Amino acid sequence: MNLNPDTVNAISYMLLLTSCVLNTNRYILIITPWHLLREPPQSHLASGFYMEGFGDCVSKTFAAGGPLKFYTGFPTYYVRIAPHAMLTLILLDNINLFQKSNGM
Repeated sequence: MNLNPDTVNAISYMLLLTSCVLNTNRYILIITPWHLLREPPQSHLASGFYMEGFGDCVSKTFAAGGPLKFYTGFPTYYVRIAPHAMLTLILLDNINLFQKSNGM
C-alpha cells in the first residue's frame, strides 16, 4: 500500500482530533460531578440554604435526582472545555513536530 504524504497527513490529523475528543470526554466525565458538588455550597450560601459538608452535599444531590444528577451540566461543560482541550493537544503535537524537525 503506497500512501502519499497528503493522505498520511490527513490520517494523522484525524487520529489527533479523535484522540482529542475521546480525552475530552474522559476528562469531563471525571470532572463534572466534582464541579457540580463544589458549586452548590458556594451558590446556596447567599440564599441562606446551608449544606453541612461534602457528605451532606452528595446525599442531597443524590436524593434530588439520583446518580445522573451529578452530570447535570455535562453538555454545557463539554462545549466550554472541548475547544480548549483540542487546541492545547493540537498545539502540543505541532510543537513536538517542530522540535523534532529542527533537532531540538
